Amino acid sequence: MAVKILHMADIHLDCAFTGSGFPPELTRKLRSNLKSTLAKIFEMARQEQVDIITICGDLYESERISADTFRFLKDEFLKLSPVKIFIAPGNHDPFTPSSIYAGLEKANLSNVHIFKEPRFVPVEISEGIYLWGFAHPSPDYRGEPLKEFKINYPAARLQGIPSGKLVLQQELPERVGFCNSDPERSEGEESQSEILRDAQDDCGVFDRKINNEGCNILLFHGSDTRAVPDGKAVHAPFTYDEVVQAGASIALTGHYHKMRCDLKNKPLLIYPGSPEPLGFDESGEHFAVVVKVEKNGESSAAPVKTNIINFSTEEIDITGISSSADGAQKIKDAAGKYGRTDIVRVILKGRIDPEISIDTGTLSDNLKGEILYLAVLDKTEPAFDYGSIAEEINVRGVFVKKIFTEMESAGEKRKEVLEQALKLGLEAFEKKEIILP
Repeated sequence: MAVKILHMADIHLDCAFTGSGFPPELTRKLRSNLKSTLAKIFEMARQEQVDIITICGDLYESERISADTFRFLKDEFLKLSPVKIFIAPGNHDPFTPSSIYAGLEKANLSNVHIFKEPRFVPVEISEGIYLWGFAHPSPDYRGEPLKEFKINYPAARLQGIPSGKLVLQQELPERVGFCNSDPERSEGEESQSEILRDAQDDCGVFDRKINNEGCNILLFHGSDTRAVPDGKAVHAPFTYDEVVQAGASIALTGHYHKMRCDLKNKPLLIYPGSPEPLGFDESGEHFAVVVKVEKNGESSAAPVKTNIINFSTEEIDITGISSSADGAQKIKDAAGKYGRTDIVRVILKGRIDPEISIDTGTLSDNLKGEILYLAVLDKTEPAFDYGSIAEEINVRGVFVKKIFTEMESAGEKRKEVLEQALKLGLEAFEKKEIILP
């Protein structure tokens, strides 16, 4: 029997949106929207009639999570019952004794299981289909979850325990829960296989073995080292070869905010991406992924669009504009193609008269109601007439003459520095804000 899974990750509830430069009222709206999107995803899960939902890390930001968000999560999880929810904590929402996850465990939600150990622990979600979950124990965890890991251990299912129920750690000898081999085992210490064999002999309750002949799904938050996005911190690094060598049928992951799902390769490795964009570097559509898995390991995946808000960037060249009104109209035209759920950044480029100054604040106010927010980034350069300025009988004229004189004998690299100094110096004379390259 196939199992239908809705897989998501990286929604970052209570995100601060630091560094965005957005006004407080907008950041509050964006945080509220993240909750709306999560509720929307859960409604999709009901409509799609999924069997389980997997949440693969960074459900929230632990340093900012509020009591209100805790209550929101608890209520939304309860509404989903009997759909089961499995959560593998990540670097922004690690499982710790004081975490929101620990509080949710105490709430005894019957349809929610949170993996809480930095090792793969299995749950049988349907007969012969196992979900192996891994939790980050701290925000700075840098361990390698798949190093030396192989799915070839005795079963997680005990006699008399119905399919779909987690085998609790206390129901097994303590050592059985460890699924990663330990390359640093000291001499005389029992090997992993010895521990498991002894445990099986002691219990006498195993009725099957987990192996790569069934369907084994990995659920963990980590960094595929083949293609780490620019500026993205590496957490729980792994390689695709390690996924293959582990014997997994499919790997459901989180951490990267752009969806990655290569259906040509087996086993499938799926990053659903963030359901909502969190900045201008996350433009475009965002998704959760509906995955169908069979007992024989066959699987399929289909993305479902989730985002409500869009971040978009437009670059326009305003070289030669005759007035500030002319420039403002070009910005308005660029932003005019967007709607009320769009946050638009317009990047201005080109060379313009240094006397022209565009009032972007007023322009943003005028566009309220048409788009959600307008941000303008001015990367224009002043169109100075250097020859005329050099003839001026003042400090500015002397400055330009001195730069020109030095440039005549300067090498290529030095000349580049002098050209930049000339530009920044003249901007300073215009009393403009100086942004160093």
